[in-house]
Amino acid sequence: MGIPQHKITCKTKRLGGGFGGKESRATAVNVLIAPPAWHLRRAIRLVLDRDEDMGWTGHRHPFYIKYKAGCDAHGNVLAVDLQLYSNGGNTLDLSIGVLDRALLHCDSTYNVPNFRVRGRICKTNLPSNTAFRGFGGPQVCFCVGVCGHVCVCICDCTHTLHMYLVHALHIHVHPLSTTQSNPPL
Repeated sequence: MGIPQHKITCKTKRLGGGFGGKESRATAVNVLIAPPAWHLRRAIRLVLDRDEDMGWTGHRHPFYIKYKAGCDAHGNVLAVDLQLYSNGGNTLDLSIGVLDRALLHCDSTYNVPNFRVRGRICKTNLPSNTAFRGFGGPQVCFCVGVCGHVCVCICDCTHTLHMYLVHALHIHVHPLSTTQSNPPL
């Protein structure tokens, strides 16, 4: 259209919360309203209903996680190996930051002596995913806990997952029994 950027003004009533991709995914809306505004030489208003808004803006990155866990005879987690695959969608958007946060937080608060993690962003034919509450942290934080639970089930025992503050706080994990209708918390 040949219009310099300083001559273009876009106003928005509100963006909602601080996460959810509206701040980085506004291009689709802007592309739709620019030609009519140019041809009519006046401001254009585009109001999306909730379904359209949720369909156009980004969502939380789904993760596919492969893991291996090693434990001793007492069910203590000694090693964890994680492979993270983040579904970035059809554009990169904020996927690098989301994977970065996932890689940094995947051990949660657990002190696992031998820990390895690798991550990949996968480009797919699905709509782009973007930053959402937690930026990849919620998708992976439970994983070491799952590894601990697997070790407990294999060893058929109770054990303690040591956190980084050694001897200050422990989480006691108990195996779930299929014979109990309401296992204790």
